[in-house]
Amino acid sequence: MNGTRTELANFFRKFGSMLEMGVPIVQAIDTILKEPADKPMKALIADLRSSIVEGDTIKAAVAR
Repeated sequence: MNGTRTELANFFRKFGSMLEMGVPIVQAIDTILKEPADKPMKALIADLRSSIVEGDTIKAAVAR
């Protein structure tokens, strides 16, 4: 997963907070995708979502 450190930190902070609140993984990613972001970052998040939906673990999806 590539992106600026700030963008990635913001994504994982939001993602982690939602998971702690009990939001399902895909729903959390979908919520983040609805927020304004640059196109490359949205593409990375969408790829992450696709990998998870296909059955990859979060660790495997992020490693791509």
